Amino acid sequence: MDGLDAEWTDSIGAPLMIPTVKSDTDVRAKPAGSRKRIRMRIGELARRTAVSERLLRYYEEQGLLHPARLPSGYRVYAESDVDQVRQIRTLLSAGLPITLIAQVLPRLRADGGRLVPPAGLVADLTRERARIDARMDDLVASRRVLDTMITAGEGEPHDIIRPRDRPDDRAANPTR
Repeated sequence: MDGLDAEWTDSIGAPLMIPTVKSDTDVRAKPAGSRKRIRMRIGELARRTAVSERLLRYYEEQGLLHPARLPSGYRVYAESDVDQVRQIRTLLSAGLPITLIAQVLPRLRADGGRLVPPAGLVADLTRERARIDARMDDLVASRRVLDTMITAGEGEPHDIIRPRDRPDDRAANPTR
């Protein structure tokens, strides 16, 4: 059957597993074509990136990951998706929202381990940094207020009622 040895690909051009027929009883699967790509299911990607399967599905919903699908509906990820998830996690830990990551990620390039955005995104990233700086300033101001209150209260007696010192709730509220 000549048609079985043709290279079959999924919707994004990834080779699919196709059957190779040796005889009526010997049916095995091999990767289509001569290219050999490492493919993994969602559990393997989750294990290798320390990201939950649920979060990987969320990244897909947000357009950050684009796994191939087997005929059975299972997601199949490429080796490059491991790096993609790591980049997503790096950008999230930098404080970028998912919506901005969705814009930035496809246009980033790796330069010796650094993520380098194209010039058109620098203004967006600068605005995001200013938003983070403003939030940090707010947190510092909140901490100062707490520090002032803690310092003022250190010399004062505290009105702490221990559970055993509280009046019995049933006696205080006879309707219970």
